[in-house]
Amino acid sequence: PLDFAADVKLVCPNGGCADVADHDTCNFATVPTNMIAVSPDLPVDEIRSEMMEKMNSQEWSDWMASNPSLFKGGSKGLVPIQEDTVEYMGNIADVYQSLDNLGYL
Repeated sequence: PLDFAADVKLVCPNGGCADVADHDTCNFATVPTNMIAVSPDLPVDEIRSEMMEKMNSQEWSDWMASNPSLFKGGSKGLVPIQEDTVEYMGNIADVYQSLDNLGYL
């Protein structure tokens, strides 16, 4: 079996490698919390309110039991972000842009 601590290393963006435990200082990006993005032209508060209401229904619970790919099973609610989406995503936005430029997205 694979022993991550001993067998896996991170490739650092500034060169070299590091142990997995050093992911805070050696990473190309951090994975942001899953999010649903909506246009600021839409009634964001109303959308969030409607979604939260639905998330408390039996219909929602039944749908979540089917393991939909839109939400993880542990989803508890929706939290608005105040900053620009690219700013919120941090370096991962650059990674996605690079993948898109290479034709992978």
